[in-house]
Amino acid sequence: MSLKKRPGDDAAPEQLRPKVEYANWEKLLQCVLAAAWIAFQLYVIFKPMVPMIQRPVHVMFAVALIFLWKPLAVGGRFRPLLRALDMLCVAIPLAMAYFFIVNRDRMLTRMVYIDPVLPIDIALAILLVILLLEATRRTVGYSLFAVVVVFLFYGWFGRIFPGWLGFRGIRLTGFVEILFLSDGGIFGIPVDTSLRYVFYFVLFGAIYSVLGGSRLLIELGLGLTRNAKGGAAKSAVIASSLMGTVSGSAVANVTTTGVFTIPFMIRSGETRVNAAATEAIASTGGQLMPPIMGIAAFVMAEFLGIPYSRIALAGVLPALLFYVSVFFLIDFSARRRGIGKVVLDQEELKFRLRSLIHMIVPLLVVIYYIIRGSTPTMAAVFGAAAALVVGLLRKDTRLTAGKALKIVQDTGRQAATVAIPIATIGIIVAVAIESNLALKFSNRLMFISGGSVFLSLFFVVLGCIILGMGLPTVAAYIMGAVFFAPPLTALGFDRLAVHFFVFYYSVLAMITPPVALASFTAGGLAEADVTRTGLRAFVMSIVAFLIPFIFIFRPELLWSGPLLTIIERALYSLAAAVIWAGALAGYIGTRLSFVWRTVLGALALVVFLPVGTVATYAALVTAAAVIAWISWWQPRLAAGR
Repeated sequence: MSLKKRPGDDAAPEQLRPKVEYANWEKLLQCVLAAAWIAFQLYVIFKPMVPMIQRPVHVMFAVALIFLWKPLAVGGRFRPLLRALDMLCVAIPLAMAYFFIVNRDRMLTRMVYIDPVLPIDIALAILLVILLLEATRRTVGYSLFAVVVVFLFYGWFGRIFPGWLGFRGIRLTGFVEILFLSDGGIFGIPVDTSLRYVFYFVLFGAIYSVLGGSRLLIELGLGLTRNAKGGAAKSAVIASSLMGTVSGSAVANVTTTGVFTIPFMIRSGETRVNAAATEAIASTGGQLMPPIMGIAAFVMAEFLGIPYSRIALAGVLPALLFYVSVFFLIDFSARRRGIGKVVLDQEELKFRLRSLIHMIVPLLVVIYYIIRGSTPTMAAVFGAAAALVVGLLRKDTRLTAGKALKIVQDTGRQAATVAIPIATIGIIVAVAIESNLALKFSNRLMFISGGSVFLSLFFVVLGCIILGMGLPTVAAYIMGAVFFAPPLTALGFDRLAVHFFVFYYSVLAMITPPVALASFTAGGLAEADVTRTGLRAFVMSIVAFLIPFIFIFRPELLWSGPLLTIIERALYSLAAAVIWAGALAGYIGTRLSFVWRTVLGALALVVFLPVGTVATYAALVTAAAVIAWISWWQPRLAAGR
């Protein structure tokens, strides 16, 4: 399929960009380093090292691999010179990893701000920051790069800033202490999360996808919706939500499932814009879908100091709300526009499902171990082992030398792409804490909002979406957790609900114009206008923007509180989601006029917002009466006339 160059294509992932031609020795070096990284990660499961050894080694592998996977130049007469520079940038972080291993005892016993900072520490710290900035630029573009440069400038020249922004500044040795020689900067909690959790789920996802698991999820989506109105779009929703349990990345979901589902939706009668928008929404929701969710969810568990299983449990009902609203919106829209069922070769589909159905076992293994309270690491490892074992049952899903090589390559590339922005964001967090900017910002936000709850929430939503437009979700969430979570917690909101609130809007930025990476990627695959795709995805997902307001005021939706109350909140929230979908689609049993759409939308809003139990039930009863009148009584009265 040829892809036309359109605005926003620069934001598309690597799959939509020109392929880089690697020499054989470069491919070999990539595979060797990626395999060494996998071996190191498996080793530290059973033989853990001290944090200031395993965290730096983890980061150094990521930096080295980025300079291999994303070279400075892909062609031209200067390629040998530039590639030599890349190789130097590969060698330096590997030498740094050796430095930390050799200086293990010193790193373990030195006291921050008391023991001296050596010249070699200063030189290596400067080199690491430069390499991280360049690796970040190559990985996620200039957005995060620019933010980090601003924070470095602020940390160095803090005394020149006016008013509440000003502080004494951080000296060079101070930067080295917090960024390079302690576990509170580059090698802080976010990197620890990447080391202990994220890498293993990336490994599991690579094994599962290469052995045929991703194909199974797509086939399941097609099989479950083949007899439904708008079945092609519904299959995209189901496949992407299931795929989200493996990848936890919106753009990765789009590129994995979208290449199948978008053309399928277009053939069934959907417009290119609608097909791309549907895939963007469904794939973005994958980051919200337990049991794996997005990378930021693992960081959230570390920030809150609670088991990841609690985060996954809390995410169940909001994710269900999200996908129910999208599913019904697709159904109502298909019925209103007369888009029929999917035409499939039933026997061929059944054959494909039978040949892949055993690959559902690894997902069930992961879910089982998370539910039983095992660490996410062990859940991912057992899931990967299960994929390798059950894959032996069929020839097409067995591990071969070629598949093993692809697993190594995919794991190294994806894990490095995740680890680099996570490590870089540690610079921002360190400067924000050292300068006390996080606390001062929280106080300033409280002052500007005048203590108003809704105004504070509005500012937080705006801030999270702005951050998420230009940064990876995990980076946007970490900054949001540092700057926005404290003032909301100070207002009396539940701490878990606050972090989920920040997390949700950081994720939803992926489909929020003007910069919506998931929408741009889907638009590129569909050869649709990316701006229209982003706007359509935003409109279709408005209910998702309301969900955080439910659980911030009603934490029961995060599975907190008495069971009956949780069930009650979930049921009427689901009812409101369906009503909202009908109002947005303009169809519930019959076409709706603008007046009735407005009435039903307003009633759904009453249910969503914290207006009290009596008002909520009154709105639901009224909505039920309106729907009954529109779909049942009104047509019969008109016919009687």
